[in-house]
Amino acid sequence: MGLRQQLRFEYKEDDLTKLLKDIGYVKSGLLFIKKENNFEVELGIEPYGLYIHRSGNYFEEFGFLIESLGNITTEIGIVDQ
Repeated sequence: MGLRQQLRFEYKEDDLTKLLKDIGYVKSGLLFIKKENNFEVELGIEPYGLYIHRSGNYFEEFGFLIESLGNITTEIGIVDQ
């Protein structure tokens, strides 16, 4: 796929899982996945927050994800891998 990053933030696992499902991510094994015609995003819940791997025209979805995470946390750090 394309770009890999870590989204670092504090969370409660139940809140994060519910949020991801509410915004259209489908659990597949250990990952939460969202595929559209022009992008694909894979998320893995990690102790530090989320591992994200994305490709395609994901910019709008990435912005939406960050805004949505603001509902369960107050500070989000982004680390490139």
